[in-house]
Amino acid sequence: MYEPDEFLAKVNDKIKEIEADSRVDDIKLRKDYLELLKTRYTEEPSLKERLERPQVFVSYSEETGKEYMKAAKTALLQKKFKVKSGMELDGTARDVIKHIRSKMKPCCLFLGILTQDVKLSEERLYAPAAWVHIETGMALGLDLRVVLLYHESIADEWWKPIFDHKRQIKFTDKDFHVRLQYAVKELANEHAELLKELRGR
Repeated sequence: MYEPDEFLAKVNDKIKEIEADSRVDDIKLRKDYLELLKTRYTEEPSLKERLERPQVFVSYSEETGKEYMKAAKTALLQKKFKVKSGMELDGTARDVIKHIRSKMKPCCLFLGILTQDVKLSEERLYAPAAWVHIETGMALGLDLRVVLLYHESIADEWWKPIFDHKRQIKFTDKDFHVRLQYAVKELANEHAELLKELRGR
């Protein structure tokens, strides 16, 4: 069983192979079939499909959040969640927003990790990476259930006015792994709630 990206890459390779083969009499028919296959495979998954194979989109800073992401991925995989992120960018994805949305669409859950990215003028206060804000907004727009993990030094005005209605968990340099477990538990609870709502329909 191929992963979606791997499958689509193989289909694209096959299309190129057919286009280069002048001996194929029914080249247009075969190419059209593969294009149709691509279209069907990339259609937006149903809620039922998303919940049966739960995926968590994790948003983090490339500069300050890599180690946190590694720990989060390990903890989520242990709970049988598949993990996605916007950092999985290949050379063909020119439209970054479109790329992120394609990674986010199969997910039902979102974990945002807000770390110390930009030093503010106030003593010991920071702003998180801009992309974490953008991706959190996209997740809300796609109706993903959102949980935020934020460092204690993140200034309130950089997240609270926008995301205070979502579940948020504060962490320090010393207790990240403990607080991460709370976040994973919240995501598991959100997934269970979504399944319950689906079955009650």
